Amino acid sequence: MKYIRKNIGISALLGFASVLPFALMELVNRREFHEAFPFSLFLGMWVIQAVFFLALLPVIRKFRAAENARSRLVSLLLGVFVLVLMAWFWTALLLDQMPCFLGVQYCD
Repeated sequence: MKYIRKNIGISALLGFASVLPFALMELVNRREFHEAFPFSLFLGMWVIQAVFFLALLPVIRKFRAAENARSRLVSLLLGVFVLVLMAWFWTALLLDQMPCFLGVQYCD
């Protein structure tokens, strides 16, 4: 149980660290537009990154402990699938919101 809480904590912290630069860009580049801060956008970005890192930690561990890789193949493939899916969501969201982070006035 302690191991699971440690993984969740590390994933949450890494997710926060990966979203923080974009939140700072939003604050700095859009302050003159007098808009509300998009908390839901950054919460979604944080969740995507936290799930990504939560799936990444066991995949790394399974690669490092390659003792019985064939029996763990299904869980390894499932982890890689989740990683690819989360990376795709993150990239799509980031490409969609990048003009807003950079300070374009009419972005959605």
